[in-house]
Order: sequence, then C-alpha cells, then structure tokens
Amino acid sequence: MCLLRTISKSEMKGDRYWKPEMEGKWKVGYKIFRAKNGSLFSQIFNSKIEFPIQRWVHEKQFRRSQRQKWIQTNWNSDRYQIGFHIWCNRTGARNFSPERNMEIRKVKYRQEVAHGYQWSNKVVIAKEMLVTNEVIPKR
Repeated sequence: MCLLRTISKSEMKGDRYWKPEMEGKWKVGYKIFRAKNGSLFSQIFNSKIEFPIQRWVHEKQFRRSQRQKWIQTNWNSDRYQIGFHIWCNRTGARNFSPERNMEIRKVKYRQEVAHGYQWSNKVVIAKEMLVTNEVIPKR
C-alpha cells in the first residue's frame, strides 16, 4: 500500500480533521491486519511475522528489504519514509478493509514521518506502533 499523495504540515494546520485522536499522551489511529487463527499479520509487510499485542514495535522488524528506506507515492513523484500506514479514523480503515480475513485494530503510534491520503482517506506513516486489544467492527 502506498500513499496516493503526501501533504505538508502547513496543509495539515489548515484542516481541523488532521488533529490526531489522543489517548493520554499517545496518538491513536486504526490499522488493518490480516487475521489468522487468532494472530495478526501485516497485510503488506512480511506476512510471516506476527504482530504482538500491547507491545511497541518498530517498522524495521517487518520491512521486506532492510535497504529500502523510501517509497514513492502513486500519484506524483513525492517520496516518503517507509513506515506503518495508520488510518486517522475508523471510517478510512473500514473503507479499505473489504476482505473477510482482515481485522481492524486501534493502535497507538509515535515517530510520524509522513502524512497523506490513501484514496480519499487520511493516513499517517509512523515508525513505531502499539497494537491494542480493541477490535473495531467493520460495519
């Protein structure tokens, strides 16, 4: 999954919908996982590595290639650092989770490296995240 396009911090400041959801001191978003036998796996990164629940993980643990550090958007030539694609709201995650074996979880994140759009939904790219126990119903 690649961002359609990135946006700058100045663009974000003018849009009240880019204000992150907070839980205590942590920013919160929503992540789509492939669910199999009660375990969670990335739908994009190396799908053989299970995501732990309630523990911080770094994207390097799940990256396909340790040498690749940047990725290009689908729409233009913007580049952004590789990281976890985290939906800014439940609706965005629900819109992008059509398959039955997908599960949406609330996540906490830190070390944001980019912001942008995946289709018309707002996404943050972060280096670290913590998967919570909270499962979000698809509909």
